[in-house]
Amino acid sequence: MDHHYVPKFYLRQWADPSRHDGQLWSYRKVRADKVDEKPIGPSGTGFERNLYAAPDALGWSDYDPHVIETSFLQKIDDDAAKVLLKLLGPDPMGISDGQRRQWAIFLSSLLQRSPAVLGPRDAAAASVARQATNALLGRYIDPARRAEVAAIIAEYDTVQMAMTSSRTFMVQEIKNHDTLGFITGMRWAVVDRDPSTRPALTSSAPLDAGTKCPGLWTMPISPQRIFFAFPPTVPVDEELRSSLTNVAAHHDALVLNGCTTIYSPHRLSGEALSEVERALLGKIDWTPSQCSG
Repeated sequence: MDHHYVPKFYLRQWADPSRHDGQLWSYRKVRADKVDEKPIGPSGTGFERNLYAAPDALGWSDYDPHVIETSFLQKIDDDAAKVLLKLLGPDPMGISDGQRRQWAIFLSSLLQRSPAVLGPRDAAAASVARQATNALLGRYIDPARRAEVAAIIAEYDTVQMAMTSSRTFMVQEIKNHDTLGFITGMRWAVVDRDPSTRPALTSSAPLDAGTKCPGLWTMPISPQRIFFAFPPTVPVDEELRSSLTNVAAHHDALVLNGCTTIYSPHRLSGEALSEVERALLGKIDWTPSQCSG
């Protein structure tokens, strides 16, 4: 099953308006010196096969390995899709407390559900399984009993159990009470880009949780509108509005830093294409100058 870490409902906002097939333009690094450009539908990108799958390691006959995707993340995405319509409307901050929590859970999921987060955990699964097994066997002094327990353990896929545990941990982190309280406790804003400028890009890692602009969470929610979240202690004044407007105007610089795939609602050319290619090939050094007003 295709498990999308960049949700389809989100990518649909970048569909090329000149096309009639709902496709957007994808730019992806395929070699150290090559970027692949192609039109693609939201269903055909931003996913990995069985990314959130938790295959049965214990022999349960009625176990669904895709339960995290179908029963957990799909509901998060369905709820967030409805909130996004509100955020893109004329009264974006008129969302209810319930919708605010749904969007917070969605943002929390984006921090946890990517291959960049899950990949290192999977790579460590064999080591984690070995350490857990050795720790368990170390409790048995009697060699015969230790051998008996070792034989029982050998009947199970301990590496898969460790990988499944990492998926369970992902779910717990997405629902983490403190994380959701922090996100809902921030002030939120949306800022429209100058319509005379080119549409905003997005990427395979659309949410930046303050790593590029300290204290400021940013995410493009359409080619024309940027979502922001910032600490409640920051005063909402003209200086802040000017700063957010500046970040929105230069948001592509944030998008281009540290991602594997770039999405555009139009086919890029000239300097815009060159900039994307240089970014994906690691030839642009990030500087946080766009974070100030």
